[in-house]
Parts: sequence; C-alpha cells; structure tokens
Amino acid sequence: MLALLSGCAQTPLRTAIMPPAPHAPAPAPTVTCPQAAPPPVHKPAPLSMEWIGHTLRRIAREPDAAAAAEQQRLQASGTQLAPPDKLELAYLLMARATPARAQTAEAQNLLAGLERQTSDPASRQFIQLMQRLCRQSLELFRLRANLTSSVGQIAVLQKQIEQIKNLEVELQNPVPDAGGRSK
Repeated sequence: MLALLSGCAQTPLRTAIMPPAPHAPAPAPTVTCPQAAPPPVHKPAPLSMEWIGHTLRRIAREPDAAAAAEQQRLQASGTQLAPPDKLELAYLLMARATPARAQTAEAQNLLAGLERQTSDPASRQFIQLMQRLCRQSLELFRLRANLTSSVGQIAVLQKQIEQIKNLEVELQNPVPDAGGRSK
C-alpha cells in the first residue's frame, strides 16, 4: 500500500483504494492459542456460612423426591458421614413440616458437637440454632405425650366422678323395690 501511495505501484487506483467486491466470504482468521485452563470453580469451605447458605438454597430448589433420595443416600452412609454431610442430613430431617420424633432425635445426634468443627462464628450460631430446634422439638413431643396422657386421665377421673355422683343420688333418693320397701 505504501508503494501505491508513493506512486511506484502499477495497480489501478480503484483496486488500491477499494477492496475487491465481495463475491465469496473470506474465511475467518483462525487464531490458535494455548489451551487455557477453565477458571477455577469457587467451592466454599465445608461448614462455612457460605457453604451452609449454598446447601440450603440447593435443597430448597430440589423437588421433594430429590430431597428424599438425598436423605436416603446420606442415611445409608451410616456413621461414616463427614461433618458437612451430617449437617445436610440433619437439615433434611428437620426441614419437613412435621418431622417425626425419631427423625428429630436422629438430627439431634448428628448435630452433637458439630459446632466445634468450624471456626466460622455464623456457622456455629446456625448449628447451635439447629441443635436448639431439635431440643425444643423433642421437648414438644414429650409435652404432647404428657398432655395426651393427662387428657386420658382426666376422662377416667370424670367418669369416676360421674359414678360417685350417681351413687350419691341413689343414696339420697332410695328407689323402692317391688315390695314397696326402700333399700
């Protein structure tokens, strides 16, 4: 191009200034660069508040069937659960609208001592909150059982009181027997 501008080139002016008319698309230039590694995926530290938040959001988005399958998978692992799996299983057990007593007791056992395995204060508070929820839920189960028992005892006592009242009425108003005599 420099030769054309200086007048040394023998090409017509139109060709030098304007590119040729496009009749076929020019192939795109290929640039080869060394394979770059994909950016590292950020994985929060287990039992960190970031990990807990991520796990709770994931569980909330899962359909019930997927959450139940994950719960069964974790329960099948038995006592070999890592601390993050223990927390996840405890949450899955307690996340139901009305967890059973056995599930609540299992969650409490899973959470026992778990707060000492993290240095994150927010995570410790969350784990302690879950432990408190388990304790209070178990206490509620105990109180409901006592209430049910008390309601049964009240019914028995009310029946006995009715029987005593009926006896008092019979004693105050003796019923004459067939011979016209009182008892």
